[in-house]
Amino acid sequence: MDEFLQFFFDHPESEQFWYADPRYALADISISSPLLLDHLTSLFQNFAAATSRYSPAQISHGIWAVFSPSFSLLDILWDPTIALEKRTQCIHSMAALFADYVSANDAESLQRCFYMWWHIVVTGFWTHQGQFETLDVSQLNPEAASLLETIFETLKQILAVPDPRVQGYALHGLGHLQHPGVRDLVQHYIDQNKDRFTEEHVQWMEQCRDGVVS
Repeated sequence: MDEFLQFFFDHPESEQFWYADPRYALADISISSPLLLDHLTSLFQNFAAATSRYSPAQISHGIWAVFSPSFSLLDILWDPTIALEKRTQCIHSMAALFADYVSANDAESLQRCFYMWWHIVVTGFWTHQGQFETLDVSQLNPEAASLLETIFETLKQILAVPDPRVQGYALHGLGHLQHPGVRDLVQHYIDQNKDRFTEEHVQWMEQCRDGVVS
């Protein structure tokens, strides 16, 4: 795990796009797909402790590396050769990341990666179902339906975190999810909280509710 953390986070702040350098490859740390999934789950569950030695900028760069085409680590969530239970556990562990770490860290350099986190996860999910424009839940196989439900329940947990930024990140993810439970969940949130927000923000939340958020 230490080698994994160093690989992704131990880079100078000035090396924003280090992961685009072909000299860096996961083969360098000799890690199998199941072990990689375990590392991701452990990282998400204990993010603050695991990354405590790194600056917000280094953490941001590391997260973008995880997302980047160079590694596309979250693609492992859709790998049918790995037990579904382990993949859903990894998705569930992301709730702890947002509740424990993101809610307590508002550094500007971290905002974009966490705002886009669920957009990237959800886009990856639908892309791996072979659906790019028309997203049809009824066409999902049982395993994919289980993964979609796991994402929804995880985002529901994150939406309940008492932090407006974190709630906004959850709403953004829900806005892309196309799960049948999104409309009622987001409408309930709007009804409970609309007095706290500007008209423009309420309109954005309605876009999340309707699945048309950008």
